[in-house]
Amino acid sequence: MKFSKSEDVEMDQDALFAKVSNFSMFERLIIRRGVSLERVAGTPENAVGMAWDSDFQFRGKKRSARIEITEYDAPNLLKFHAKSQNIEVRFEIDLTALSAKRTRMAVTSVLDPKSLSARLFVQSMKLGRSKLNKRYSQRVRQFASELESSQA
Repeated sequence: MKFSKSEDVEMDQDALFAKVSNFSMFERLIIRRGVSLERVAGTPENAVGMAWDSDFQFRGKKRSARIEITEYDAPNLLKFHAKSQNIEVRFEIDLTALSAKRTRMAVTSVLDPKSLSARLFVQSMKLGRSKLNKRYSQRVRQFASELESSQA
């Protein structure tokens, strides 16, 4: 299942990439939401191979996942791969300069179920696809807005 949304941000491409690749800030935000997140020791800093192990509650059960940067092309592209026992998620942030002070941020997420229960979960998500697409679009829009407003 694939979700995709692009937003135009009033910020130059280099500054926007610096913000979306500020992993320390994202680590703090994720931990505040109740997720246990730990950077994997020995992985490179802000480069392909950087990884985190996470533990979180989802649908009443404790889940674990490993998130890894699979592509880091500053200031254009960031790709992540998250793998848990039942599902894999590929996540991509693609930045394209539209002008000196405006950048298009395209965010894509692809869910790939690896078990029968995960396939059933993804299939049930497809039934509510329009609602999920709206929610995904809202989150990307909100993320872009927060990046713009935090511009210093």
